[in-house]
Amino acid sequence: MSKFIFLDIDGVLNSTNFNEYCTNNGFKEWWTYGLLDQDCIMRLKRLVKQTGARIVLCSSWRTGCSNIAWLEQQLALYGLYIYGTTNDNARMGRGQQIMEWVHNHENCDNFVIFDDDNDIRDYPPETKVTTHLVVPLYSEGLRDVDIEEGYKILMGQG
Repeated sequence: MSKFIFLDIDGVLNSTNFNEYCTNNGFKEWWTYGLLDQDCIMRLKRLVKQTGARIVLCSSWRTGCSNIAWLEQQLALYGLYIYGTTNDNARMGRGQQIMEWVHNHENCDNFVIFDDDNDIRDYPPETKVTTHLVVPLYSEGLRDVDIEEGYKILMGQG
């Protein structure tokens, strides 16, 4: 059985603080350079290494082929790889897309969702979407405390 990390990008691997840092260091339109926060990526890498979890992209970044190819290239620089993506059915909320993916993959033993999206937070308490959800601060992205919480969920301690 396998563990999976459902990964959003904006607010998780980049943040408003990172945006400000880039702007102050000469990257006025930093998103056009495709910069991701190295500290956030290293935290994610630590969790993947500790748990053996695989990454499933649930971000809106999954809908453009060039976005996915670029993201795969950037993550590969850190030894991280995208195992799969959730569907991009606009009629389904992100939480529904994640639960559909889990349902369709029998090898999914446990999972954590790193996402700051408001629609995913609106699920009723005690559903798998909310009990497996870690919400990073959009201003900071993925923090050590988020990784610790994600570890507990993946290891069945949360």
